[in-house]
Amino acid sequence: MLYVLIAEVSVTYRRGLPVITVPLPSRREKCRFTLRPVSQTVGDLLEQVKAEDRGVERAVALAGEDRVRIAASDTVESLLENDFRLLINDTEYYVKSPPQERLSTEEITRLSDVRNLVNQLYEALNVREHQIRKERELRSQLEKLSSELQPLEEVDKLQKDLARLRDPLQIHLPGTLNTPDTKRSPLTKIKDMLEETTKKMKIT
Repeated sequence: MLYVLIAEVSVTYRRGLPVITVPLPSRREKCRFTLRPVSQTVGDLLEQVKAEDRGVERAVALAGEDRVRIAASDTVESLLENDFRLLINDTEYYVKSPPQERLSTEEITRLSDVRNLVNQLYEALNVREHQIRKERELRSQLEKLSSELQPLEEVDKLQKDLARLRDPLQIHLPGTLNTPDTKRSPLTKIKDMLEETTKKMKIT
């Protein structure tokens, strides 16, 4: 397949970040992509181009000299160390990488301060989230324990009521219940009455 070599892709630096300008085949217009050299990969760049123009069916990065395909996992920083070729559909662009800008000491210090601030904010948010999660767990456990204790507070009140009923000091029964007659069965009482009647009959 014959590829057309065009030098219409440019790379510049703005505020320390590389900006690549790529012509889109469907819209016939250029689009600018701001890249993050360390955190983004070649694959990220190619996916950005495809997402911007659905007419891009194929996007590949090739080494500038030997046209060997550059791995999608390579960082943008490594891609920009040398000139490279960008293949979009059937069009091949030769891209000249400009000298990478170096951050000044003041900019490095500022970035370090921002990074520390972001880390502190992240930690604070995580601590707060952890506290909220633990509070919900403890409240849930408290609700569960309360529901389990309720019936126990009820067998304990009942148990105390039963103990009061069994307490002799709390029982108010007639004194006749403790007489010897109350200990005899009705059958024994009838038998004794018959014996007494028989004795009286013999005497008379």
